[in-house]
Amino acid sequence: MNKRNKRITNYFILFSLILILGVVYSVLQANLQINGTTKITQNSWDVHFDSIQVTKGSVPIGTGDTGATIDPNNPLKVDFEVTLSTPGDFYEFTVDVENDGSIDAMIGTLTKTLKVNNVTVSEIPDYLNYSVTYENDTEILEKHLLAKGKKETLKIRLEFKTDIEVEDLPGAATTITTSVETQYIQADDTAIKIIKPSFVGYYADIEEDGIVDGIIYADLLAGKTTDGNSYTIPTISNAKEYHVSQEEYNGPFGTHAVLSPSSSTGAERFYIMALTDADGTSSGETIYCWYSAAGRYGGSGVPESLTSSDFGSGRDNTENVLEAWLNEEYGSQNEHEDNINDIWEEVQYKANDGWFVPSRQEWEAFIRELDITVEKANNYGLFYKDDLPGVYWSSSLSSTTSAVAADYINPEYPEYTYNEWVDFIDRRYLRLSNTF
Repeated sequence: MNKRNKRITNYFILFSLILILGVVYSVLQANLQINGTTKITQNSWDVHFDSIQVTKGSVPIGTGDTGATIDPNNPLKVDFEVTLSTPGDFYEFTVDVENDGSIDAMIGTLTKTLKVNNVTVSEIPDYLNYSVTYENDTEILEKHLLAKGKKETLKIRLEFKTDIEVEDLPGAATTITTSVETQYIQADDTAIKIIKPSFVGYYADIEEDGIVDGIIYADLLAGKTTDGNSYTIPTISNAKEYHVSQEEYNGPFGTHAVLSPSSSTGAERFYIMALTDADGTSSGETIYCWYSAAGRYGGSGVPESLTSSDFGSGRDNTENVLEAWLNEEYGSQNEHEDNINDIWEEVQYKANDGWFVPSRQEWEAFIRELDITVEKANNYGLFYKDDLPGVYWSSSLSSTTSAVAADYINPEYPEYTYNEWVDFIDRRYLRLSNTF
């Protein structure tokens, strides 16, 4: 028998929803089912549900209700029954669809139905919001790939609308049944990778200790190449898993969600910039030289080969120059006559936690991706004075005696950067990056 040509299929009935709704003061109820069956050949086809997480703020589970759970006897079925009694009430959860088999899968067909009192209709009633998407609100489409060993997170949300009129409610108790049936089949060359939005602009809490560490300015799953290639954010295909650890955080870059890693294994997906300068302030209290002794007249300078301007080189640049500075290979430490420290004096205490001086391209990516302007600078905690307007050191050398500085308020400078002397003449601010 030619097994190679047999297509493996897997039917997911993602949800079956029942709502009972009276008039005005009635109780809104829901019974959501996720049903499915799968054929397993030689233990190589295994697509199933796992790991339900209920969204903070969802209605509590009342008497007679059941929170979303995976059927212990059927890993392709999820049930829940909740009561939404007040406009604005909602119940939302996420569930992972995992492909633990050895065969790539894709969505073959996607069928959505909606019934009111067992009569099929084409639209969701006016009093109800009901959505089924991927976790990041991306639409679920036919031929979406679920690669072997991978998972996708679905988000299910049911909400009693607040912007409704009495006439929008039914005149009698109404039963609403909603189902979405997804057929997973063996993937072929028509499979489509899911295009996920970038998380640039989200905040980051690396340790999930409630302390927001920075703002995301590059997402390696999204990547980017700019016109003229002034900077290129590389693209990776696999990364750590992440989750929203705070729904809303009001920080210097506005109110956004906070991401934290869900696991310690996998490639680091995000580049972040600290929310304050390296001295812990946003008030412009501390300025630094780059490496004053190396750039003095008669100094040896620092070999350009120690650094690069490329995106992704900031950490290596930092490690290379910091080691040379600690060993005083190109001159003594902190030689400025006015007791202004080299940047490496500050960096040495933070490098062990992964913080580094951004490269030229990393600085430009931060400026452009977050649209840093002089008008926004103070709100963003990027301090500037008349004599030192918004200029920050990078870790990239442009010659043996000059380093690249980033100037977010002067777009007339090519790539928002220009060269500064590493000696005692030029003194600039310092802000650090990290990855997670």
